[in-house]
Amino acid sequence: MELMKKETFKKTTAALLVATAVSSGIFSVKTTEVKASTGAQTALKKLDKARAADKKTKNAFRKAKALKQDNAINPKVPKAVLDRDDSAFDKAKADKIKADQNLVKAETQYSIAEAKRTAVLRGKKSIRFVTINKKGKLVKNSRKAKPGVKYHVNRLFKMGKRSYVEIKLGRKNLLLNAKYVEFK
Repeated sequence: MELMKKETFKKTTAALLVATAVSSGIFSVKTTEVKASTGAQTALKKLDKARAADKKTKNAFRKAKALKQDNAINPKVPKAVLDRDDSAFDKAKADKIKADQNLVKAETQYSIAEAKRTAVLRGKKSIRFVTINKKGKLVKNSRKAKPGVKYHVNRLFKMGKRSYVEIKLGRKNLLLNAKYVEFK
């Protein structure tokens, strides 16, 4: 619990529970780390899907709204067409609301999963090395850091919602988002 008292950043209840359990030795750090990491990756995939669906439904709603407005201006549009466009607009509106709700849910689940992962990593005191995953290639200033190569960890910390890892790269230090690394 001393480890918990030293933490200055705010954690979610889930993260706090996991970190407490790890530091008190209730369950193995190694298996928990794998589970937490997998959970964060799954949550991120769901979040990406939710974002794509949200974008798609917003575009469909915008088109349906524009069509409805055009029909209101034009008096020669047949009633059957008006009814069809109205029902399409209502459906697009309902889809948009549902997609918004799903996106909020996915964002919440991802932030909890990431918080759990961060808490588990903090509970693991012996993190000394990391390897960069394939996504790490996309990070600015990380061209010299090669995926699959072990790098020495200087420190782990959290800034806002994101977790960061500082690695030693030659004489300099490189700051990476924790999602770009695999812990050894």
